[in-house]
Amino acid sequence: MVHMVAIQGMATNHVMRESFPDDSLHTGIWKTDTLKEVSIKGSSILQSGDRMKVAITKDLRRGTVSAIQMLGKLPNFTYNFVDRSLTYHNSSNIIVLVDSVEKDMNYLQNIQHIRFDKVEVIDKPQGQYQGYDVLINLHTKKIYEGYEGMLFNNEGFNLNGANDKKYIFENSTANFSYTKNKWNIYAFAYSSFGQGAYDTNWSKNYLQNGIKETLVNNPDGIRNIITFERYRSGLLSLDYAIQKNQSLSFVYQYGAGRDHDTYNHYTILRTDENTHTETRLTRDIRTHVRDSEHSMAVFYRNNVGRVRWTTDFNYRFSPTRSLTDQWESTGFVLNNHFQDYMNFTRFRISGWTNFANGHLTLNAGYENTWKSYKREDHDTGEKLNTNSYLRNRLWTSLNWRFDNNVQLMFSGWAEHVA
Repeated sequence: MVHMVAIQGMATNHVMRESFPDDSLHTGIWKTDTLKEVSIKGSSILQSGDRMKVAITKDLRRGTVSAIQMLGKLPNFTYNFVDRSLTYHNSSNIIVLVDSVEKDMNYLQNIQHIRFDKVEVIDKPQGQYQGYDVLINLHTKKIYEGYEGMLFNNEGFNLNGANDKKYIFENSTANFSYTKNKWNIYAFAYSSFGQGAYDTNWSKNYLQNGIKETLVNNPDGIRNIITFERYRSGLLSLDYAIQKNQSLSFVYQYGAGRDHDTYNHYTILRTDENTHTETRLTRDIRTHVRDSEHSMAVFYRNNVGRVRWTTDFNYRFSPTRSLTDQWESTGFVLNNHFQDYMNFTRFRISGWTNFANGHLTLNAGYENTWKSYKREDHDTGEKLNTNSYLRNRLWTSLNWRFDNNVQLMFSGWAEHVA
């Protein structure tokens, strides 16, 4: 079923482009002679339709260290120094490529901008990245080599810690990158720990049976909520340049390695408003959640020849254990013990070529996505629930560029979901 066919016409500011050989996917070397609306001092910008191409200079780098900070100086982008986030028109729905290979925001936060010499920005990208608000493609200098590294740790203490919990949090980060000859290696690790104890208060009315429950402080002085959480993540990526404009990449990521424990020790005053009697009861709720995610991906990029194409395969495995136990002094007991599993695969291939001296560009691609979910009883292994998802999608677009001011684009896609 064809879900959509779009026709778009876009006008751009008048610019002049020098003729240089293309060295990557839709990218080259740019120079702007006139630019009416968008300007960055010392930077060379070409705005053409939905694309902005920037040759990075010292003026764009000035006052920034990481690549993500530098991108915040581009038109329509904002970098938040507090949470280290990047937004485009106030949206964080951004896809990032480095030399046409997908990277995450964490990579841009920890990599210095000195290794890059140009960047391409595509508003509302089509094809395999359709659905993102913007695509960023950074390009590494041809002769760049070197290494970068960083270690960070901070810890928190509360001298008046409740329940003797004075050591309340710790965060550690380490990253390292090495680029030489045809290899680019990047590794990242993160660990955090936090614990706390505090009191909360609430009151509930059960109108059907005339019962009111009020949470009161524990008589022994123990706080009624105690939490403990530990989180771990890591990433390793290897990029190998087979030759100019042809590369192979491998990524492994361990994420959401989280242990989370909550202990609720409640003293509850229960009032029967029919008999005007009060009773005290204790309720203990212990929750343990442990989840993790293992992700692997292989990327191949071939921009050699008339037809340029890329392909990638992703696999993700995510197990989650959730254990909840509740006891009351009334004798009530509740146990919910679950084990969840999620498997995910995605295969994509896309290519493009041009005709009529570069005025006509044809893009096409295919994507296959599969997900499988399963829930089991943690104690017995009994299967409780399963479901799966399969999606096949074909897409194509045709772009005719009349001149540097006007272009016309036709796009459409067909998909099947089961």
